[in-house]
Amino acid sequence: MNAPRVFDMEHYEPLNTGRIAALENVLPPLVRSLSLRTALDVGCGLGFFSACLNSVGLNVLGLDGRQMNVDEARRRIPDIRFELGDIEDRQFSSAGSDGAPPHGYLSSILES
Repeated sequence: MNAPRVFDMEHYEPLNTGRIAALENVLPPLVRSLSLRTALDVGCGLGFFSACLNSVGLNVLGLDGRQMNVDEARRRIPDIRFELGDIEDRQFSSAGSDGAPPHGYLSSILES
């Protein structure tokens, strides 16, 4: 088993719990009303929020700048696509997602 990562530390639990609660209230109505199908999780870390986005029916691409985060996210959540990359790379900036989660590097749902 791998050693705990910084995002697994106890002090992150209240933050993660609060973010998940907010997303569980906001995302389902948005997914329905905007007919969203895909999401880009920029700075996905270990995939915690990618999993949340996936749980409301979105096809998620998790993107992170650290290979060790991408590797760990792939290990933890093999059903979600995780890639090493930079959002400024055209490959990802034109990936065609319906939106980005309201946390992390991007602060609002974006409509494509």
